[in-house]
Amino acid sequence: MQIGLTNKAFDHVIVKNLLEILQQGLESPEEVEEEKTFRLHRMMESFVFSIEILFEMKIGKKKEITKFIQESRGRIENYKAELGKLGQMIPFEHMTLEDFFEAFPEKALNPENPKSFWPHTEEDTLEFKEKKLRESRDEHH
Repeated sequence: MQIGLTNKAFDHVIVKNLLEILQQGLESPEEVEEEKTFRLHRMMESFVFSIEILFEMKIGKKKEITKFIQESRGRIENYKAELGKLGQMIPFEHMTLEDFFEAFPEKALNPENPKSFWPHTEEDTLEFKEKKLRESRDEHH
């Protein structure tokens, strides 16, 4: 397993740690060697821990990518089906309103449901306005 440090960089870290050990006032060679070993183990544990985290992140990203690819394939199939449907239709220039209603019922005006036409509220309809006008005339006479 490669930890990402070259020998030169690793040696630099060890020398830096040795200087810190010597500055702490450890005088006997056994204490220095023990401190050096302790720091080396601690450093290696942090590297291994970091590598484990990176591997977990890599696995997580692979799962996300796989999920995205599967979802994308589903969307592509839907688009292909829609494109096939559009390819089988008669051209828009040759469509009647009935043809358009059959092809796109969610977008076309529905002659059986007057709410699909504007105005949508009762107050905006012509009949309602005429009724209000008659009522106001009757009140004034």
